[in-house]
Amino acid sequence: MIVVCVAVLVVSFAVWQSRVLGPWRDDGSPTYEQMVEAGRRVYTRVRMTPVDSYASADELRGALLHAVDGIQSDPRAGEQIISQAADLLYYRFSQRSPEAYATSRESWGYRRFSTAEMRRRMIAEDYEYIFGEPYPGDEQIEEVYRRLWLSSVERDDGASRIAKLSATGMGAEIAFADRLCLENMGEWPRLSGELGEEAWHGKGSGACRSWFSAPHGTLAEGLQASGDCARAALLGIVIEAENGVRYPIVMTFYQLEPGEAWWIAAYGWMNADASLPVVEY
Repeated sequence: MIVVCVAVLVVSFAVWQSRVLGPWRDDGSPTYEQMVEAGRRVYTRVRMTPVDSYASADELRGALLHAVDGIQSDPRAGEQIISQAADLLYYRFSQRSPEAYATSRESWGYRRFSTAEMRRRMIAEDYEYIFGEPYPGDEQIEEVYRRLWLSSVERDDGASRIAKLSATGMGAEIAFADRLCLENMGEWPRLSGELGEEAWHGKGSGACRSWFSAPHGTLAEGLQASGDCARAALLGIVIEAENGVRYPIVMTFYQLEPGEAWWIAAYGWMNADASLPVVEY
C-alpha cells in the first residue's frame, strides 16, 4: 500500500506523517520497526553508486536504464518513466538550485500548483514549524518555495537527501499494472525481485509534497476527466541517505491514454523510519 500524505487539520504536513506511520497492530506478525530493521540488513547487499558521480541527468538516466529490473516487460514505457525519474532525481539531489529543478519539471510539461493549492497542502503551517518564525505571506511564495525546498533535504543530518543509489537490478525495479481506477487508486503494483516483496514494501510507506502537477491536475482529476482507468507503474530504488541509512525510495507513475505521456503521481519511500523529513519536490 502507498500512503499518500494529505492535509490534516491542525497537525502540520510534516508532523502528521511522523505520527500516523508508526507500528500497525500486534497480531503476531513483525512490527513496523522490525520490518524496517530486517530491510536494512537486506539493503546492505545492494551495490551503490554516489549520486554526485553522475555528471548529468543523461548520465544518470543511462545508468538507471541499465540497472532497473522489470523494464523488459515494457521497454518503451520503462524508458519514458526512467528518463523522467532520472531528471527528477538529478535536479532534486545532485544540484542545489530550486530554480533549475523547477525548469526541469516544467520541461516535462508539469506546472506549478497555485499558491492556494499549496496553502491547502499546509506550507504555511510547516514553514512555521520548521523555521520557528511566522509564515511571510503568500506574496513571498517564491522565497517560501526556495527555503522549504532547500531545507527538506538538510534536516536530520540529511536523512532524506540521497547520497548513493542502487547500481544494480537487485535494488532497482519497476512494476506495471494495466488498470488503476478511481475506486482502487491505492492499489499500485508491487515490487518483489531479488530483494523480495517484504524488503521492498515493509509495513508502510510515505509520500512527500509536490509543488508541481500534470496539466490536467492530480491523478484523481485526470481519472475523473477521462472517465476511464489508467496504466500504472511503480519504480523503486534502494538508496543510501546522507546520514548513512539505506531504504527504498519509490515513484508512482500513470498513463491516462495509450501512447500518451506518463505522469508522476507521487515521490516517497517504503519500509523506512516514519519520521523521515518530507522532501519538497
